[in-house]
Amino acid sequence: MKLRPYQQDAIDGICQALRECDSTLLCLPTGCGKTVVFASAAKIAKKRVMVIAHRDELIQQGAAKIHSVTGERPNIEKAEQYSNERTMFPSKCVVASVQTLNARMGDVRRFDRFDPHDFSLLIIDEAHHAVANSYRNVIEHFQVNSGCKLLGVTATPDRSDEIALKEVFESVAYEYSLLDATKDGWLVPVRSMPARILDLDFSAVKDVAGDFHQGELSEIMEREGNLHGVADETMRRMGDRKVLVFCVSVSQSELLAEIFDRHKPNCARFISGDTPPEERRQLLRDYAEGRFQILVNCMVATEGFDCPDIGMVVVARPTKSRSLYAQMVGRGTRPLPNTVDGLESPEERRAAIASSRKTDCIVLDFCGNAGKHSLASLPDILGGKLPDEVVKRAKQHQEESADSDQPLDVVSLLEQAEREIEEEEKERRDKERRKIVIGKAKVSVGEIDAFSVYGLPSRARNTFRVLPLTEGQKEVLRKQGVPFERLDPWQQRELFKETVRRFKQNRCSFRQAKLLKRFGHSTDCSFDEAKAVIDRLAKNNWRQE
Repeated sequence: MKLRPYQQDAIDGICQALRECDSTLLCLPTGCGKTVVFASAAKIAKKRVMVIAHRDELIQQGAAKIHSVTGERPNIEKAEQYSNERTMFPSKCVVASVQTLNARMGDVRRFDRFDPHDFSLLIIDEAHHAVANSYRNVIEHFQVNSGCKLLGVTATPDRSDEIALKEVFESVAYEYSLLDATKDGWLVPVRSMPARILDLDFSAVKDVAGDFHQGELSEIMEREGNLHGVADETMRRMGDRKVLVFCVSVSQSELLAEIFDRHKPNCARFISGDTPPEERRQLLRDYAEGRFQILVNCMVATEGFDCPDIGMVVVARPTKSRSLYAQMVGRGTRPLPNTVDGLESPEERRAAIASSRKTDCIVLDFCGNAGKHSLASLPDILGGKLPDEVVKRAKQHQEESADSDQPLDVVSLLEQAEREIEEEEKERRDKERRKIVIGKAKVSVGEIDAFSVYGLPSRARNTFRVLPLTEGQKEVLRKQGVPFERLDPWQQRELFKETVRRFKQNRCSFRQAKLLKRFGHSTDCSFDEAKAVIDRLAKNNWRQE
């Protein structure tokens, strides 16, 4: 299987990280093939590999992908299924349920069947769950062997998750954002359609573990006026798109599906953790085959659920968790099958998406009185590397546009917010300069200007350990003229990733970008376009035309 460029970069990052420390984290947005990446990591592991997940869908997907990538069928350790540990040639890979591994068999747990010294890699799927005791029990069992490395894979973690995840993972091997994946043409653009429901009031809802108290939130979302508000807005905006609705409770799911069917008979079904397994599988098959338009679910279609033709995600369970919100939105970001693979450039892939039957995904959010709470929304997950003040300003602009019938381009909102804040900061600096007596010594702002040249934010949002650049990577920056010596490891690595990304995509170089920015030109252009502009400036004695 040929890996996509970012998937190969992820594998390279994992190998480097696990040479230098015992545990690392891979962050890829939903739809970017994290299962392919960890299956490829399993293929090159020196000894046996254990993959741990917490849901049947994830276990089956992981096993199938490992088989297709490695050519070897992994064993499954789940409930009544047992890995072939007692045979002469056990499978190299085992995919296991975390609940099963923790199950007691008399005085021992089921993970005691596995000798840690037989394994060189332990992989945790949906690694934001790894802080739970059930996962830690398994990790401690396998890390009796100091040669068994730990790899966690997840979509972008919530900021509140990062503190806890640092207790399990030492570093981040590779991170690819939803915005990067969209710009590179691997995922469809996501657009926001916020809708205001006047009776929605979350101001008095308490917090539990960083999110809303589920019982209190359910009581609000199950009120008849709010149910009809969600249904009316969804029906008004969905057109012929396939719709996935997320609810906070089973009761809300059932009631909403009933109201949808009153509007349009037989258009909706609901599904929850209480739905019997065979009935659940049949409902998901019918939905995938287009037998009904709207699937209303209560926390079933978050992890391990793939249906590429979903065109609208309805967030009828407000959350403060960025990771949960990213999981919900991620159900709609996949392009249709055979749309982008095989195309070499981001421009070709974006054009293919734009001409396909699925050009984007609409995210329908519901606004109300949030009080002290800050609800997760699209600017949070698209602006993952941007400063907090930029994301906050973009969210304000998004809320001001609530009830618009036109989808909002959130990337444009983030860019607008960034420009506004830059202009305000420039105006502030200009006022300060006017107070300073002319003739004072010129102050250099130093190497961090490289971020400004590239148009990158200068601060990281996570606080994981970041591996320093190798000498070879530093030499790449030196040859490109990128100043980096006095920067910290995170800043150096961000500049290196951007330098490599620009080279691979034939974007303008650092030296070109520096000149373009100096003369007020955009740095978002190709190498040849930048050269043409610089040549014109040189012929004009470095004066603007």
